[in-house]
Amino acid sequence: MNNCKECGCPKGETCSDGTCYGECSIGWKCKDEKHKGWQNEDCSWKKVKECPYKCEKGSCVSKDFLPPLTSSDIDSGKWYKSPLLVTLSCYDASGCSGTYYCVDKKKGCRPKNLGNSVEIECAENSVCTYFLRYYSRDNEGNKEPTKTVKVQIDNAPPKTTYSGPENIVIGKASIELECNDSGSGCKKTMYRIDAGTFGEYTGKIVVTSEGTHTLQFYSVDNADNAEQKLVKKFYIENASDILEVRNIRVDTVTPRSAHIYFETTANAYGKLNYGTTAALGLSKSFSSGTTHEVVLTGLKPATQYYFKIFAQNEKTQAESKLSSFETKHENFRIFGVSVQSLANSAKLSWETSIEAKCEFYYGENTLDKRIVTQKGKTHEVELKDLKSNASYKFKIIAKSMNEQTEYEGMFITLEVPAKPAIMGISVEPSNGVAQEGELFRFSATLANVEDADYIWSFGDGSVEKGHVNELVGEGTHMSELQAMHAFYLNFEERKEFEVKLSLKKHDSNEPIDEKSIKVVVLRAPIKARLLEPRGL
Repeated sequence: MNNCKECGCPKGETCSDGTCYGECSIGWKCKDEKHKGWQNEDCSWKKVKECPYKCEKGSCVSKDFLPPLTSSDIDSGKWYKSPLLVTLSCYDASGCSGTYYCVDKKKGCRPKNLGNSVEIECAENSVCTYFLRYYSRDNEGNKEPTKTVKVQIDNAPPKTTYSGPENIVIGKASIELECNDSGSGCKKTMYRIDAGTFGEYTGKIVVTSEGTHTLQFYSVDNADNAEQKLVKKFYIENASDILEVRNIRVDTVTPRSAHIYFETTANAYGKLNYGTTAALGLSKSFSSGTTHEVVLTGLKPATQYYFKIFAQNEKTQAESKLSSFETKHENFRIFGVSVQSLANSAKLSWETSIEAKCEFYYGENTLDKRIVTQKGKTHEVELKDLKSNASYKFKIIAKSMNEQTEYEGMFITLEVPAKPAIMGISVEPSNGVAQEGELFRFSATLANVEDADYIWSFGDGSVEKGHVNELVGEGTHMSELQAMHAFYLNFEERKEFEVKLSLKKHDSNEPIDEKSIKVVVLRAPIKARLLEPRGL
C-alpha cells in the first residue's frame, strides 16, 4: 500500500514519497472504500481486509460492521461435574447488546435465551453430553455466526473390581484391583490394609502375615468423583515365618517432607534409614505391626533422598532394597504470562520459577495443537495461521523432574487492535461451584489495559483493589489479572454470588470496562468452624 498517496494524509500533514509527515495520530485513515488502513503513531500503515469503519468523502466515519466475538469458558476435551455454571464473554468495538444461547443433546437447538451465564445440570450418578450453542449481537446490529461447544459432565463415580480371597487362604493372599469408569476415565485407586494409611494402588498386593485382615479400597475418576469405600475381609492360615518388607510406596511428597508406607509379612518393628547419598546416615524408627507409615520431616527442597527399611521380630529380621525419591521444589509456578496477538498470529511468553520444559496446548474449542519448549526459565511460542476474529484457549504444562504445574488462559485474534477491555473472567473450580470456606480462584483476561485501577467486588461485601500497568505493543496485548476468595453462608443451604471486576483510568477515574461472573456456594457439612472476624 502506498501509504498516504492511496489513503490520504490527515489534516495538517504533508505527503512525500508515500509517507505522511507531521503530527501522526493513531487511527483509521482512508481515501475511499478500496484504499484504507490503520495508521500507527510512527506514521506506518497497515492495510487490512476489513476496516471497522466506512469511508465517506475521504474521512473515516465510525461504523462497526464486524460481528462481535463471544467465547465460553468450556473446554470440549475436558470433563466437568454438575451443577456446572458456564460463562459466556462477549467483546465488540461498539459494545455488545446481548448474548443468546440454548442447550440440547442433539446440536440442533436455536439460541433464544438471553444471558451470559448458563447453569447446566446432570442427574446424580449419570454421565451427560450436551451441546451449548450461542451467539451475540452488537450495538450496530451485527450478529456473529452461531458457535457450538460440547459440554461433558460426569456425575457417576467409578467402580472397582476386587480379585482376591473372600474367606480363608493358606500361606498368603494375592490381591488385584481394577478400576472402571464410563465417563471421564479412572484417575487413581486407593487402598489400605488393616489400620494402615491409604495409599495409591500401583500393582498386585501381597499379604503374608497370619490372622484376620481387612482391605479397604475405592477409586476416583478424572472428574474427581469418588466411589464409596469398599471392604473385604479374609483370614490367612499357616503363614510362613519368613519376614519380608513389601508394597513400599512414597506418597505426599512436599519440599520438606515425605510419607513412606509399607507392609511386613509378619508383625515386626525396626527403623528406616535415609539420607542424601546411598550411605544414608539418618534414621527413623517404626513400631510393631504389619502395616507401617514413616513420616520424614526436615528435608531439603529439590533433593534426592535414598532409604532402606530394616525390620525385625523375635524370630528373624529382614531388610528392603535401596529405594529413592526426590522432594519437590518450593513454589514451582508459571507466572508473567503475556500475549500479543495480530489478525492471524500470536506471540506468547511466560516464565517458570525453576528451569522446566513446557508443553503448550491451544485451540478454539479443544486444545488439540501442541508445542514443546526447551528447558529453561523463560519461554516463548509463536503461533501462525490462526483464524482472524476468533478466540483461542491455551494451556501451559511446565514439567521439572517428577513435578508439574499448569496454567490456563485465552486470547483473541482481531483485524484491528482491541480497545482496552476485560475479555472475560474464568473461575476455578471450573464448574463455578464450591462449598463454603473453599477457595475460588478468579482469572480475568485483559486486552490493551494500561495504567488502570481495578476493583474486585465479591458480592459478599468484600473487595480487593489494585493497579495494573501493562505495556501495549503491536496488535492486541493480553494479560491476566487474578484474585482468590472464600465465601461463607449464614443460614442458606445454597447461595449465588456475582463477582464483578471494574477497571477505571488511573488519571481520570473514567470507567474502562466491567465484567462479572457468577458462582454458587453450598453449605459445608456440619462441623466446628472458626470464622475470622470481618471489618477489623
